[in-house]
Amino acid sequence: MLAGEFGALNEDLLVLAWDGVGYGRDGTLWGGETLFGRPGAWSRVASLRAFRLPGGDQAVRQPWRSAQSIAWHAGFDWPDAPEIDPLLQHAWAQGLASPWTSAAGRLFDAAACLVGLGHESSYEGQGPSRLEALAVRGQPCVVPEIPLRTDTDGLARADWAELMDWMADSGIPAADRALGFHVALAELAGRLTAVLAIERGITRVGLTGGVFQNALLTQLAIAAIERAGATALVPEQVPVNDAGIAYGQVIELAADTGAGPAQPSR
Repeated sequence: MLAGEFGALNEDLLVLAWDGVGYGRDGTLWGGETLFGRPGAWSRVASLRAFRLPGGDQAVRQPWRSAQSIAWHAGFDWPDAPEIDPLLQHAWAQGLASPWTSAAGRLFDAAACLVGLGHESSYEGQGPSRLEALAVRGQPCVVPEIPLRTDTDGLARADWAELMDWMADSGIPAADRALGFHVALAELAGRLTAVLAIERGITRVGLTGGVFQNALLTQLAIAAIERAGATALVPEQVPVNDAGIAYGQVIELAADTGAGPAQPSR
């Protein structure tokens, strides 16, 4: 999709694809991925640290499930957690109805819960949109960095554990935590650019997926990518969310068949 809009069908790009959950090639639910390559020849080079999603799809309307899972994974206390049936933690520990996900959208859901923006949602993206609105009232502060750790398979994993522990600290104003969360993810985009793009000679980095409908995150990420020495590409003609999937499929099919580029109408 992004490569088609920017005429990069025969050019290697680094693309941050941050969205809600989608079925990944390894059987887990993706959504916080960094891809390298070009249409028809993409490779996954980085991802957010995966966590279990207790209840699967229920976590969309009950984002407290994502927040609680992250607290369990990272080993920190979440004082404002709702009362939870002990059987849920047992199921989570055993992997029962608790698929693995690396989705940035679910991480945003958890962050919104941890700062007190509600345990339930009426629609997907409700918590993240409230988190963005809260963040614009926040003051800059020292925020834990999201480190990159290399898996045994060579994939770079962005570990959110320390950041999410910090997000649960009620001693820090909620608006400051909301802003800090956006800043930390934007700085991660900058480090991914430095480590995975600049070192490969790539100077254009794409941002796509529904998470980048968040204007604050997008602005901060663009600035971080530019500081790293690259140009950020953000779709303008084709939606960054699921509405752009069909166009992206056409671009990939054209690359596989050797057909000419399909340009979006202006």
